Amino acid sequence: MGKVAIVTDSTSGLTQADMQAYPNLVVVPETVTFGGKTYREGLDIDNHTFYTQLAQMKQLPTTAPPTTEYMKERYDELAEQGYTAVISIHLTVGITGFLPNLAMALKDYDRIPVTLVDSYITAMPMGYMARVAATMAAAGAEVTDIMTELDYLRTDVGSYFMVADLKNLVKGGRLKNSAAVVGTMLQVRPILSMINDKHEIRAVDKVRTQKRAVAYLEEKLAEEIQHHHPRVFLMGTNNQTEVANWYNELAPQYPDIIFETFDITPVVGTHIGSNTLAVTWTPESHIAVPVLNRL
Repeated sequence: MGKVAIVTDSTSGLTQADMQAYPNLVVVPETVTFGGKTYREGLDIDNHTFYTQLAQMKQLPTTAPPTTEYMKERYDELAEQGYTAVISIHLTVGITGFLPNLAMALKDYDRIPVTLVDSYITAMPMGYMARVAATMAAAGAEVTDIMTELDYLRTDVGSYFMVADLKNLVKGGRLKNSAAVVGTMLQVRPILSMINDKHEIRAVDKVRTQKRAVAYLEEKLAEEIQHHHPRVFLMGTNNQTEVANWYNELAPQYPDIIFETFDITPVVGTHIGSNTLAVTWTPESHIAVPVLNRL
């Protein structure tokens, strides 16, 4: 029987405390750079500090994933700790080239077998996948069994989110069809989604007023729950009270559904800006993991 380690990145929102709860889980930091300094997400800067400063910045921060050499070093360390395989789960190629670059760098790497997983998303749904995988690995599951469960989770992942404005997404090049909503007027809320075959951030609608935008997100969730039994993640940026209130209103409507809440971390927050609201989901795993609320 092998000993499998799980690796994910800090956009998952998983913390050093989570690594203590899941000893076979490694969270590698992505970085955000502004004001001439580079900060490791989850280590050198917290969400509140980042979003407070983001509102005052004239220039969009830059973000970067770990280098491929850094990733190899982490994999080497896991081999030295006696692990026999690694499953490395990361944010989707729909918004970053990190995974293809890492796959290229690992072509001749033979210290420990590494299976790379595109989560098809980022943030809390990806963190959920990592927690499920770590739980299975700790129970002795083989890579093939863990990958079967991850495939089940990621192939029906869904997301809809409302942003306050599009300037960061457009500047950063993360919005693939910005012409669909650029030039919107005051009080118009763009609705975005990553439900497409490339898992890109795309504009799908625009709605007048935030109240109607939230109703739009709730309608999409209701449609999903009619056909599946998902685990639901309510997320935001620098609006914890609003997300908490949303949870308190929405979760009682679906008593059989597990909801988790999350304050999106700086690297993703750089691109979607403050005051985003998002509803995302994956199928409920066959593996029980504790509920995690990060507000």
